[in-house]
Amino acid sequence: VVHRSGWYVLRVVVCSETLVTQDRMITMNGQVQYVNPYGYLRADLHGYIPFWFWMLVAHVAVGAVWLLLSLRNWRDLLHLQMCISGILFVSMVETCAWNVIFESYNDSGRMPLTSSLVVEVINTGKRTLSRMLVLVVSMGYGVVKPTLGVRGRRVVLLGLCYFIFATPLAIIDWIRQSPDISVGTRLIFVLPVAAMDSGFSVWIFSELSATVAQLEV
Repeated sequence: VVHRSGWYVLRVVVCSETLVTQDRMITMNGQVQYVNPYGYLRADLHGYIPFWFWMLVAHVAVGAVWLLLSLRNWRDLLHLQMCISGILFVSMVETCAWNVIFESYNDSGRMPLTSSLVVEVINTGKRTLSRMLVLVVSMGYGVVKPTLGVRGRRVVLLGLCYFIFATPLAIIDWIRQSPDISVGTRLIFVLPVAAMDSGFSVWIFSELSATVAQLEV
């Protein structure tokens, strides 16, 4: 039993003279299993359990208030508010899934890789839709403009490109411990995602300024 944190080395020694000779080598296979007082999670990952739990509580609370307000004013709801409801629902599903994944990892010692990658894809889709939603609101859609016309297709195109590059990046970041993934491979996706994030930011602020100026007029 280990009572102090630190680096530890496990050594296996064979003392039998009949098994070990100068001209003979023995190959040994084995498995080392460790468990912390709270479970199998590494110390740097254990904080995710309370984090995602309180994130789920916060999303449920916000979702309940949003649902009550939506039911109260359902006759006056806009398409934008329905999109917000959808994004909030996806966020609730994501936080619930992360809770299940980390609890399972802590109990069994095995990370459900497929489930975690699916949740990463869901998270990327949510971030993409959130950026697109903020952009179209900044353009004045639903406030001063009933439609966006050609610019609406540009927003969809930018969102699609963002999702295509951000999804592999999220998966790479999740399995970044793998030695098969080089720095160059990461840069292939990091640079376009960073450029598109900057593009979203610049476009949002420019459109927001134009919309505010139009409302003042």
